[in-house]
Amino acid sequence: MSKWGDVYWNDFKSFGRKYGLVIVVVVGCMALIQYAKVLANAKNDYIQELEQYNKLLESEKIEMLEAFDELLEVEIQLSEECERLEDENQILGSYLAEYEIQYEQ
Repeated sequence: MSKWGDVYWNDFKSFGRKYGLVIVVVVGCMALIQYAKVLANAKNDYIQELEQYNKLLESEKIEMLEAFDELLEVEIQLSEECERLEDENQILGSYLAEYEIQYEQ
């Protein structure tokens, strides 16, 4: 190497010994801060996605409850109709029994 090459090389090594650790620490801190920002943004996006999914599930739950209420009303109406038909069946059965008794006599 030439004289100036040795001088520059020696200056660079001296600078590296004095400030190398500081440079590595600063660059490492900047990288960690950027990683933390990216991770925080990813978590926020994931939280928003979960909130949207939760809203969708809540709306589906409400729809299912409304459908269940409608089915319950239909079941009550059918139960009342069934009881009414059973009562009519008993009445008709008793009329039929009376008619058979009168027919046999």
